[in-house]
Amino acid sequence: MIKKSAHLKKELLSLLSNTDARLAKYEYSNMNFGNLIIEIQTNNKSLRFVSDRGDILCNNELIYDSSYIGKGESTFSKMFEAISLQLHDNVC
Repeated sequence: MIKKSAHLKKELLSLLSNTDARLAKYEYSNMNFGNLIIEIQTNNKSLRFVSDRGDILCNNELIYDSSYIGKGESTFSKMFEAISLQLHDNVC
């Protein structure tokens, strides 16, 4: 999982390079069920994405519940999707 985490961070940095956003925090905790915390700062807002037992939240608002896991999707791909949507469509 740590390799996947490093890959996600690399993809995030690439995604953010084309925006005014910057990665303020990236924390992956393998000891805590693989929870992931990502904070992104833009010129006018702060976004905090958290994965907790499969649920994905943005600024404490549920974006995806853990049901995607049963469909074979990974937390990392759903987190990336949530961040991409937020940066382009302001979903949270």
